[in-house]
Amino acid sequence: LKPCERKPARPLAAPAARLPEAMPYSPDQLFKDLAQKRSGVSGAEGPSQAEYAEVWDAYSRYVVACLEQRRGLHLNSFSRVGWVASRTRPGATPSARPYFGLTDAFCRSCGMSPDAVRRLTKPPAGEMCPMEDFNFSKASIKFSNQLTKDQVSAGLRAIIQRIGEVIADGREVQIPLSDVGRLVCRGDREPQFLFSPQYGGEA
Repeated sequence: LKPCERKPARPLAAPAARLPEAMPYSPDQLFKDLAQKRSGVSGAEGPSQAEYAEVWDAYSRYVVACLEQRRGLHLNSFSRVGWVASRTRPGATPSARPYFGLTDAFCRSCGMSPDAVRRLTKPPAGEMCPMEDFNFSKASIKFSNQLTKDQVSAGLRAIIQRIGEVIADGREVQIPLSDVGRLVCRGDREPQFLFSPQYGGEA
């Protein structure tokens, strides 16, 4: 009898490479997308990535300044940020907690359902602090280095529109707002704002 011939062992297949997880949509990507999208229109250069970053920084600094003075800031196309006072028992000194709420206009721009819009724009329980309407002239003069009122207005409009588009597409989003916290959306079209520990949150 002939001895059995042993077939050479087949090499083990290499484990399939894991696809990298998609990174959340960040401010850097946001400003880059806007600069690329708006440059070269009719042969003219649009705002640069750095200019969009400065616009968002001016908005963030405006928010921080209001919060430090126990006031809120209302930007109709985007959000209300402020404080809510509540009493734990009669006669006690009211305690204040930070508040961030998206506006009806922004929620609708994201294509949210009517139920989601009502849920996300519902006023908080408690007494809201005085709320200041966003002043584009003040933002340009006091909270930016060299931006004009029109640059702040156009820049914020483009930034907020783009954030809405990305949320509507169901993408994961993380947009910081200075050291106040960050706007987070994990693709469920239910954005939430996570305050930083400095403001009593866990972000």
